[in-house]
Amino acid sequence: MSSNLYKTQYLKVIKIVKEAESNLEDEINLYLNNQNLLNAEVVRNNVPKSNDWTILTLFGICEATVLNFLNRVIIAIRSLRSEYIVWPSENYRQEVNTGFEQIQGFPIVIGAIDESHIPLYEAPSKDNKDVYMSCKQKYGIYLQDVVDHQGFFISYEIGWPASVHDAKVFSNSDIFKNYKNYFKEEDYLIANSAYPLLPWVMPPFKDPQGSQAQQQTLYNIAHSKTRVVVEQAFGCLKAQFPLLKEIRVKDTKKASDIIDIALILHNFIEKHNNIWGNKDNEPYRIEREYAKIKQQNLLEIILNYS
Repeated sequence: MSSNLYKTQYLKVIKIVKEAESNLEDEINLYLNNQNLLNAEVVRNNVPKSNDWTILTLFGICEATVLNFLNRVIIAIRSLRSEYIVWPSENYRQEVNTGFEQIQGFPIVIGAIDESHIPLYEAPSKDNKDVYMSCKQKYGIYLQDVVDHQGFFISYEIGWPASVHDAKVFSNSDIFKNYKNYFKEEDYLIANSAYPLLPWVMPPFKDPQGSQAQQQTLYNIAHSKTRVVVEQAFGCLKAQFPLLKEIRVKDTKKASDIIDIALILHNFIEKHNNIWGNKDNEPYRIEREYAKIKQQNLLEIILNYS
């Protein structure tokens, strides 16, 4: 991506962020005027640790200055969380219910829930670092999230070590402990088979069999087509922020902060998509639409095969 494009995107984001950090605009503009695009590169692509300070040398910037700047950006963006991470209520709740129903007919769905491990490049700087090792033998941080019918993140839990079981993370999440604050009347979450069957959580049928096997299989297919929105949201998030494919920091708190601002910025980008310009987004949008079509075709093939 060109330097001009980075500068254009940064200036557009500043218009939103500057209300949270009054001095942020002047500071960013100072760096941009000096053609310092390091932070755009770090936040978006997470430049490898071995190269960070080589780049700093080229720009003539000390390590403390960049770390301070990044910390201020993180604080500023996180202050916007309540504005961009919103649980559906009133008209928005009705819109979400209708949106999910239009996918495959599931009524009064309030969200789709899923989990993911965000890999770390190296072992975290903790005495109990081994608990961050996943079953895939990769250090990582657990992310549980809920999205609406359009792929906006509406709730999430960040920070658990990757080795922790899905059930433990879910049972300790705010959405589980305070579910009465989240669910009204009969609405519920669409979930994968790792989640328990609850009045407000609907996973697919496990091992359809017996007299209702065919009906349960059809249900599971429709369920999968409805829940795919959360998988697409993960894909979109990681495409926008490649650093999430392998975060290169050893401080797990800092890593969780990076994940947090990526989720907030994802919603910001989706909500204000028009300000980024169709030309800049065209290749990504075409790729995403192709992926959606391909995924639906695969589901149809599997349905016809079975």
